Amino acid sequence: MQTLTIFRKSLTIGIMFLFMGTCIGPSFAQEIMKSPSRTMRGSILYVGGSGPGNYSVIQDAINASASGDTIFVYHGTYHERLSIPKSITLIGENRTTTIIEGNQTSDVVTITAEYVTLRSLSVKHSAEHHAGILLHSDHNTITDTGLYGNEYAISAVSSKENTISGNEMKSNGYGVRLTNASKQNTIANNTILSWGFDFDIYIVDASNDNLISGNILSNDDGTAIYIFDSQGTIIANNTVINSKYGIDIYQASDTRVTGNFIGPNDEDGLGVAKSTDVVISRNIFINDGLFIYDAFGNTVTDNTVNGKPLMYLEGASHEIVEAGAGQIILITCSDITVQNQDIHSTNNGIEIWGGNNFSIVNNDLINNKRNLFLTQVTSASITGNTLTSNESHIFMQTLNIGASQDIVVSKNSFSTTDPYTYISIGGSRLTFSHNTLDGYDLNLYVGNTNKSIIADNTFASGEGISLFNCLSNKIRGNSLSTGCIRVEYSMNNEISGNKVMNSPGGYALIFEHSHANTITRNTLQHCNGSITLSSSRFNKIARNNFIDCGSSPAWFSNAFLNRWQRNYWGAAHLGPMIIHGELVIARQWPYPPIVIPMIDADLLPRQVPILIP
Repeated sequence: MQTLTIFRKSLTIGIMFLFMGTCIGPSFAQEIMKSPSRTMRGSILYVGGSGPGNYSVIQDAINASASGDTIFVYHGTYHERLSIPKSITLIGENRTTTIIEGNQTSDVVTITAEYVTLRSLSVKHSAEHHAGILLHSDHNTITDTGLYGNEYAISAVSSKENTISGNEMKSNGYGVRLTNASKQNTIANNTILSWGFDFDIYIVDASNDNLISGNILSNDDGTAIYIFDSQGTIIANNTVINSKYGIDIYQASDTRVTGNFIGPNDEDGLGVAKSTDVVISRNIFINDGLFIYDAFGNTVTDNTVNGKPLMYLEGASHEIVEAGAGQIILITCSDITVQNQDIHSTNNGIEIWGGNNFSIVNNDLINNKRNLFLTQVTSASITGNTLTSNESHIFMQTLNIGASQDIVVSKNSFSTTDPYTYISIGGSRLTFSHNTLDGYDLNLYVGNTNKSIIADNTFASGEGISLFNCLSNKIRGNSLSTGCIRVEYSMNNEISGNKVMNSPGGYALIFEHSHANTITRNTLQHCNGSITLSSSRFNKIARNNFIDCGSSPAWFSNAFLNRWQRNYWGAAHLGPMIIHGELVIARQWPYPPIVIPMIDADLLPRQVPILIP
């Protein structure tokens, strides 16, 4: 209730500000006509009105003006590209009715003088890779301006100490773009709603010490705020909602993120990568949260995720994290126990980066984009947890273990109704055993892994097990009701004692570019093909049961020197079991490849099935 009230207040304030902004133009025009000498420093020039001496073209008025003058533009649509090389004030009668239309030709308004003010007008339709307003100077003010349909609404290049406030930016590729050391600018109290895969606010190239405050930001397919290679940014009291990514900070140390309302956003609410001395405080996250990537020496305090505390520990040891956290992030910690948590609807339920000796036990992690994320960890036990994913988040992992060793994942329950969820583990000496996996297309992906054990897991549904670039692992005793076991670019692995009971979509065992593996004592039944080998050599396929696996249970392509030995092929064979395949010789386009039929054989097939416990 508290977070909803805060959101409503933030939204109400933003709407009030926008409403006030639309009223500035007409009242200001009346003030000019009443007492121009009191309001402005220089002369006043008029564009579009009916009085004598009014200009019909804005650029003509700019050319006739002197620094310190004011140009007032009556309502209407002006099909122009403006260049402002003088320190003038350009004011429209009303933001919604005073329109500068760029017709998608280059930049619409280019400002090269300092101390220029733009107010109460709209700028539309720059060309591709061009801006509605392009700043090449310092100390300018852009306020109560509408920017619509531009590639960049406002682009500042090597431009400092500008104020961009109270504007509305919609349907632009980028909102505000600061590049080439654009420093000490203020971006405040704007409403920025962008489209495409771009950014509401984009700050790069050593554009340091900028302030982003009080804005309402949304970007359905892109990022609301992106800071790269720029230091000292303050991001305060913004509302960041309904974006693909909320705030991304990359190689941007000494950044302050404080008092923002963040969420819901599709993936990460706030991501911090390769940055130090970042202070994250008093932010409210709703249905997303914080993600730390290779970032150390940061301060995270007094934040909440879905109304519960964001628990952040860096360099801590010998602690027990009991129930009650909204999100847990552990950076280079040791001897930490996390238990009895109920964490849901975040970007990361539990994240552990570096450190050793963790115990993750009896937690419920539900509908987080990444339920459990570990990387560069030595020694951890993950037992008795429930990990559930019921929302569609493309390429998100319910469990991700990367570049870690001596990790035991045992007796956990994984389930999903999401077609994109998977489990990813990688490292050395990992054990993934006695877990249950149930879910639409749920896949266990084992990549860049060696000397690990995947054993005695039950796959009630899903796609099964995939090995990629793996060495000397043991895949034993797993039961797959659907799916397959796929092995790619892997060597010296043992695949034994597994049961694949239903793989109607294709072969139960698939080997591609994989050599010297041992495939033994597996039972493959009711599958559309048992085993296929592609560009794979020196594999041993022995004492397996291939039962009811179609008229061509095995197949090979460019796969030689494999040993087929004593397999049961679903019926008694008095002679050798012939295995069909092909040799494919590729040729340069436009010539088709040459395909030569080949055969191999299991010379002494078994007459009865092998009994496998």
